[in-house]
Amino acid sequence: MFLFINNKIFNLNKAKDYLKLTKKTIIDKNGKKKTVYVRIDFNDKIKNQIEKYIESIRNDIVENSICLDSNGKVLVHKIGSENNIFYTKREITKMKGAKLYIHNHPNGSSFSIADISFLLHNNIKKIVAVGSVDNKKINYSLELLKSVDLVQRNNLLRGYLETNKKELENVQRLIYDKKISQKKATRFFRHFVMEKFSKKNKELFKYEKK
Repeated sequence: MFLFINNKIFNLNKAKDYLKLTKKTIIDKNGKKKTVYVRIDFNDKIKNQIEKYIESIRNDIVENSICLDSNGKVLVHKIGSENNIFYTKREITKMKGAKLYIHNHPNGSSFSIADISFLLHNNIKKIVAVGSVDNKKINYSLELLKSVDLVQRNNLLRGYLETNKKELENVQRLIYDKKISQKKATRFFRHFVMEKFSKKNKELFKYEKK
C-alpha cells in the first residue's frame, strides 16, 4: 500500500510489527535446539518512512493522523482540524486493535482524555503525539501493555479526571509560589498529568516524553 503525503510516497505495506513476538529456533551453548520468542522490528527503510511522515506533520497547524496494523499496513490516514480529528464508524472499526497510531498536536501538548479514551476503547497498542515547543521537537508515546474490559476503562478514565483535578490544584500552588511559570504550566500541564496517571497505573501503561 502506498500513502501519498505532501506529494511524497510512503510504502508502508511491507513493514513488520515491532511489537509482536515471533518464534525462532536457536542452538544453545550445549548444542541443543531451543525455541525462543523474539521481537520483530520495522526494517530501517520503514522506520525512515515513518520518521519522514512524523516530520511532515510535526509543525502542521491542523491535526494529521495515521494508523498502522501489525503488518505495517496503513489502516486509516486522515487530516482534521486544529484541535481534533473526526472518524467515521467504519474508520473506527478499521482501527480497533491497531498496533500504532501517530498524530500531531499543533500546540505541542501531551495526551488529552480524548486520546486516552480512544486508546482504551479501541484497544490501540501504542499512540504517539508529536509537536514542538519553542522550536524544540517533542514526541509523546503511550503504550497499552494489556487490554482492559469496559469496567476497567471507565475506572481508568475517572482516574485520569481525578489526577487532572489534583494536578491542576498542585500546578496552581506552584505558580502562586513562583516555582513554575504560567507559560510552562500551560504548555506542559497535560504532560504533568500523564506522568502521574501512568505511574499510578504502571502495570497497564508505559509513557514517555522525548
